[in-house]
Amino acid sequence: MEGRQAALFCHGISTRIGREVSFTLFDSADYDIVAKFEEGGVTRMVPVQLKELPPSTVNPTIELQDILDKLGEKLPDSKNLVVAIHINRAVQGLRPAELRIPTGLGEIWLYGAKDDTQQGWFLIGDMLKDANLVSEFQYPSNVIYSAIWQQNILGNRKGNITLSLGSLSMFNWKP
Repeated sequence: MEGRQAALFCHGISTRIGREVSFTLFDSADYDIVAKFEEGGVTRMVPVQLKELPPSTVNPTIELQDILDKLGEKLPDSKNLVVAIHINRAVQGLRPAELRIPTGLGEIWLYGAKDDTQQGWFLIGDMLKDANLVSEFQYPSNVIYSAIWQQNILGNRKGNITLSLGSLSMFNWKP
């Protein structure tokens, strides 16, 4: 699930900024992926923590504000960290500008499907700059998707997985 959420977020960001954004899964204490993009001839790598507002059937009591409040408590001074929150439920009347946004983070983004077909998606943010800035993107889109990996005869994965989503690709990055 984490790989799909990372791919969706990076695809949405790619659509927003008009540049390819790739990522690698990376479990750290503070982040889940490292996103990579080119800017002015310089390769930028950005740590991203993935969060989720789960479906109501999974946890009906948690709200988006609860997730934001916990982020503010756990990460009070993480100015280099981007947080991407997958809204994985139907949310009526979402008013991002009315949320209490923790200020100790680098960026905060919300993204999710516009409806049950999960073909139209929204991206809100960066909420620290403009909580009312919303863009839309399509998934699946008219790009080619593929994943490459190796496995042994028992079906256990060997090595890295390379994921390609058209203009979005997962890169293999080792610290």
